[in-house]
Amino acid sequence: MSRRLLAALVVAPTLCLAGYLLARGLLPEAEQKFLYRENGPIELGTAFLFALAGGGAISLALRTRGRIHNAYRLLFMLFAIGCGFVALEEISYGQQLIGWRSPDWFEQNNHHGQTNLHNLFGNRPSHMLKNFANYATLVGFVIVPVVAMLRRGAYRPGHWTNYLLPRGELILVAGIAQLCSVLWDMPKSVLGDYWHQGWNEVRELYWGMAALGYITVMRGRLIETPARLVPEQSKTDARQTANPSRQAA
Repeated sequence: MSRRLLAALVVAPTLCLAGYLLARGLLPEAEQKFLYRENGPIELGTAFLFALAGGGAISLALRTRGRIHNAYRLLFMLFAIGCGFVALEEISYGQQLIGWRSPDWFEQNNHHGQTNLHNLFGNRPSHMLKNFANYATLVGFVIVPVVAMLRRGAYRPGHWTNYLLPRGELILVAGIAQLCSVLWDMPKSVLGDYWHQGWNEVRELYWGMAALGYITVMRGRLIETPARLVPEQSKTDARQTANPSRQAA
């Protein structure tokens, strides 16, 4: 991975958190609530990040055809579908941006009266999805990569970790997301109602950063360094280059 990308995965999350804390400390309360309100900048930013991650995953699956096993490409496509679903759910499929009215069933059964699935049935799907995202980010981007880096043979060409698993690039992003979860789960009496607000939306933003960062890391590994993808094919190409008569035959 390039130093520029590594720096981005460190600098961008750090500046984002610092900017949010400064905004909460300096801006008037009304402007602060605008940041993390429904369909505010943070929520729209989350949708945008997941949309970029989904598009990047589709591109990665298509461009690695014939280079990596189709099972890995299928997983990238499933990742793209998941990211697209989250992006659309975040903006209620464009309802709040365009302003169309929810069907009667959603107005009656949706916690916010919006046309989305995660706020149905008292927000139970939302709680399930957030718990899944919380643990998946921690396990997939922190725990498993750390364990893999300690094992001999991981990330070598031909090993599944080389095609699916980041190294330590996303530990900071995932760690900040976990910090936001801890702050959000704390009783309001610990932080106070003022500082307790907003962390739920911020952690979703960092989940979006982690999703986009993951696809960016894998894209750099699988597309920009194709010689590592299929070592057997690389050896065949090298033999053909060394023996042109055999290639012509």
